[in-house]
Amino acid sequence: MKTLQQDTAFRTQHFHIFPTITGMYDLSQYHPAEMTQVIMKVQNEHDEFILDEFPNLKKAIDECILFYCQETGMKIAEVSGYHIKTFGIGDKVSPENYDDSFLTVQYYPIFDEGSADLWVQSPFNIPKDHVEKITLANAPSEKFVLGAGRCIIYPSSVKHFTEENPTENRVCITFKTKRK
Repeated sequence: MKTLQQDTAFRTQHFHIFPTITGMYDLSQYHPAEMTQVIMKVQNEHDEFILDEFPNLKKAIDECILFYCQETGMKIAEVSGYHIKTFGIGDKVSPENYDDSFLTVQYYPIFDEGSADLWVQSPFNIPKDHVEKITLANAPSEKFVLGAGRCIIYPSSVKHFTEENPTENRVCITFKTKRK
C-alpha cells in the first residue's frame, strides 16, 4: 500500500498567509472505493458515522496532520473528536473558531460544484488606511476554493466562515485535534 507521499494522485498545497499557514490536501483519488463508502455513509446515516470504520480515511487524515505539522513546525497533533455538518441552500457558517482544539481539520466528502467556499480570517486587524496594497500577509481574510475530497487544515484559534451556500449538498467533517 502506498503512503500519501508516494501516491501521485495525492496533491498538497500550502498557503503562507498571515503569520499562520493553511494547508490544503486533495484526497479525492485516495482509496476511491472507501471514499465512496464514506460518501454513502454521510449521505444516508451521518449520525452513525464512525471514523474507525474507515481506516484509509483515518490514515489519510492522520498523514495530512503530520505533513501539516512538519511543514509549519508545529507540534504533532492527533484527532480528538469530530462532527459532521450538512449545508443546503442558504446555509452558512458565521465567523467562528474552536477554542477546544489545537488544529482545525475540515474534510469535504460531498461538495457540489458551486458550493460555498471557505474563508479564513486574519488574526490581525490591520486598518484599511494603513494598507497601500492588499497582499496575502495583510488581507483581512483569504478564500479557499474547495471541492469534493479536499481537506484543509489551519490553527483552531483562527476564525473561519462561509458565505451563503447556493447548492443542495455540501458536507463537511470537522476534526478537532490535540497535541500528542
